[in-house]
Amino acid sequence: MDAVKPNKLTVALTGASLFLPLIAYIVAVGLNAYLNIPGVSPFNATIGDLSHKYDTGITPSDATFAIWGLIYIWQGALVIYLTTLVCRKVGGNPVYTAVPFIPASFIAVYSLNLFSNPAWIVVFLQEQMYKGAILLVLGVLTCMIAIATSVVRLNATGAMMESKGLKGDIWATRILVQNGVALYLAWITCATAIQVVVVLVYFQGMDMVQASWGALIALNIFVLIWFAVEMILDQYLRYVFAHWIAYIIAFVGIYSARFDKDVPYTIYALVLLALVSALALTKLTVMIIRAVLDPIRFPTSDVKKVAYGVHYVKMQN
Repeated sequence: MDAVKPNKLTVALTGASLFLPLIAYIVAVGLNAYLNIPGVSPFNATIGDLSHKYDTGITPSDATFAIWGLIYIWQGALVIYLTTLVCRKVGGNPVYTAVPFIPASFIAVYSLNLFSNPAWIVVFLQEQMYKGAILLVLGVLTCMIAIATSVVRLNATGAMMESKGLKGDIWATRILVQNGVALYLAWITCATAIQVVVVLVYFQGMDMVQASWGALIALNIFVLIWFAVEMILDQYLRYVFAHWIAYIIAFVGIYSARFDKDVPYTIYALVLLALVSALALTKLTVMIIRAVLDPIRFPTSDVKKVAYGVHYVKMQN
C-alpha cells in the first residue's frame, strides 16, 4: 500500500475540520441547557411546556424524553473520538491522513446536523412550528447521509485499516460513529412525526385522529424500509443497531402515555411496538449468526482511490 501525501496546508485544514463537530456539539448542548432554564432563558416557556401545549395523539410520556441524555452522551463520545484522530499517529502520520476512514462529507453533514439542533430549539420555543418541522426533516436527512457516507467509507478503507493495525478504530467507527448517529436518527424521525402532527392539527385544522394515524403509518413504512435496506446491505450496515433502541423507547413511551383500548390508533401504536421489538430481535439474531458464520471481509483491489478532501490514498495489494 502506498499513498499520495497531501501538502501541509491540506493536512492542517483536514485536521482542523475534525474539531468542527466538537464545536457544534458544545454549541448544541450549551444552548439546549440555557434555553430550557426558567428565569434564565429569554423565552417564556421550555420545550416541555410547549410539548404539553401542543399535545398530540402520539406524544410519548415525559419520562421518554430522558433518552436525550443517552443521545447527548453518545454524541459526546463520538465527537471526542473524532478529535483523537488528530492527536494519534500511525506509521509516523496522523491517523486521519494515514487512513482516511472518516470522510469530509461525514464531518460536514454531521456538523450541520448538530448545528440544526439548537436552531430547532429556538424556532420551537418561538412556536414557529413550520420552521421546526423543516429543521427536523433536515436533521433526519443529514443523519441518513452521515450514516451512508460513514459505512461506505469504512467498507472502502477497512482492509487498509486492518493492515495498519487499526482494528480498534473499525469498531470505534461502528459503535461510536455509526451507531451514535443511528440512535439520533431514529429519535428525531419520531420527533419529526410528532412535529408534523402538531402542524397539521394546530395550524392546518386536521383532525387529531387522522393526523395520528398518518404519522404512525409513515413511521411504520419508514421502519420496514430501513429494516429491508439493512438486511440487503449487510456488508455495510451489519453492526448498526442503536436505532432499534430508540424506536422501542419511543413506542413504549407512546403506549404508556396514550394507550386506550377504545381508540384504534393507540392499538396500532401498540402493534408497532411489537413490530419494532420483533424486528430488533431479528436484526440482533441475524447480526450474531452472520458475525460467526460469515465475518465481514473488506474488499481490496489493485488500485482503489479513496477521496478525502482534496487528496487521495491509493490501496494496493
